[in-house]
Amino acid sequence: MKKSSHRLKDILVRRIYALLELLPERLSAKLKILGNVLVHDWRMNAFGYPDYFFEFRELTPPEITGRLEGLDARSIAAVHRYIALQQLCYTDQPNRLFYNWTGFISSAERRQGERQMRQLRRLRRRHGLSRCDSASLVHHHGIKTLSPPQLERVRGRIFIDAGACAGDSTLAFLPYAPSKILAFEPSPSNRAEFQATMRRNRVGTDRYELIGEGLSASEGEVAFEDLGDGTNRLTGAGSVRVRVRPLDTWAREREAEIGVIKADVEGMGLELVRGAIETIRKDLPILSIGIYHNRQELFGVYELLRSLELPYDYRILSLCFPWENFDLTLLAVPRV
Repeated sequence: MKKSSHRLKDILVRRIYALLELLPERLSAKLKILGNVLVHDWRMNAFGYPDYFFEFRELTPPEITGRLEGLDARSIAAVHRYIALQQLCYTDQPNRLFYNWTGFISSAERRQGERQMRQLRRLRRRHGLSRCDSASLVHHHGIKTLSPPQLERVRGRIFIDAGACAGDSTLAFLPYAPSKILAFEPSPSNRAEFQATMRRNRVGTDRYELIGEGLSASEGEVAFEDLGDGTNRLTGAGSVRVRVRPLDTWAREREAEIGVIKADVEGMGLELVRGAIETIRKDLPILSIGIYHNRQELFGVYELLRSLELPYDYRILSLCFPWENFDLTLLAVPRV
């Protein structure tokens, strides 16, 4: 009965999308906002999703499963669900999604998500953060799921926080006792917010280093537009120019032993990993890579790492709230 109800809802929503897209854009947007109010559910994703989510439009279930060979069933299911929900909401007009994800989650998932939401709100207040998501403060990018021996192995090593944004991930990593956190953040506005976060939380510069560069497969300079939020992408177009370098270069210059590499870099995850292969081979760090931004990142990071034939166990986790659908993290843990 529940599946039939969901199927009927899918059909109705698709028809509503089609009708709304016939209207002028501003009127269409206002009607979508009105829909939020009428359903009395403020967890509805209304519109304004990044265009890169539409890269998953043509993927088929067999293709998804085939490219995730070697992963466990839960990881594969997480990817299937992520892509299926994205495909459900595509419209012909870019950047316009409107769907109530809560129709696709169980009561248990809803309760779990509400507990996580309360926890995130408490952590935001404690740390004085106006914006951050559950992946960092609640889930620690998957690091908190690891065993004590796995965590003990990375104590005293350098942690990499690529895409440091407002500093929430750096705060989450401090309890794991890194020797230092190298926080890479190309955006000037995000760096200012990062520094303010560290001051509010009385974190000294002996515990972190904020670096205004990006990480990539090769050295160069890239332009981007500083949007003042967590969605800045090094697209090659924009008023801000930033230097990019491979992580391997940083590690060699510092003679550093890397314990953790966390990266949520708005679609450049594959390029970052390509520039870190020497470090990964040498140090076998824990890897937590956001892979949800485009198809190359989603499949390419896993395929590249697996091709190295290193002693890693891989999982794909969804670290957002159950009613959201904008996060997939590849967690790679060395078998040592």
